[in-house]
Amino acid sequence: MGDLADFYQVGSGPITIVGNGPSLVDIPDSFLRKYPTFGCNRIFRRDGFTPTYFAACDDFVPGLWDKQYEAFRNIPKFCNADMPSLSGSRAERYRERVYRFSSKRGAVWVDRTRYGPEYLMDPGIAYLGTVHAMLQIADWMGYERFYLVGCDNTGDGKHFYDENGDAFGAGQAYALNPLSCEWCFERIQI
Repeated sequence: MGDLADFYQVGSGPITIVGNGPSLVDIPDSFLRKYPTFGCNRIFRRDGFTPTYFAACDDFVPGLWDKQYEAFRNIPKFCNADMPSLSGSRAERYRERVYRFSSKRGAVWVDRTRYGPEYLMDPGIAYLGTVHAMLQIADWMGYERFYLVGCDNTGDGKHFYDENGDAFGAGQAYALNPLSCEWCFERIQI
């Protein structure tokens, strides 16, 4: 496993937080290449795109972590230290460029007065979803502006690709997940 401290305050300027909502099919690759990106979950299904960083908060979907790890072997992967795949005998298999963070209970907010190299492990971060975790990690890394793309939520768990691998939702209007919006502006105050 890697040392999180290597990433403390290394960023600056903007970063794009990439969700997996249906509207992602309308975001051109040219925009995603403008700034560093933080991707999560099934973003590996977007052909020709590799984020700068990747985040995973759980591995409860059988086989999904294996696909994520293999797709993004060469980039930093920030993962919840409590993921079953990162413990026991299985952990040896997943060491390359994996950086653990702790999940804590309590309010989802950032205490910048306590920021330091060990912050993501002690006290760790509370989050409502992977987008919240990515925002906090990127803030801790020193990024100053956040673009949220594909962070819409249809309420039915659909991603930008259906199970057959076909894009859907192109040209449709979806709303930003209100929990993400509220958290960004009221908690991290970007």
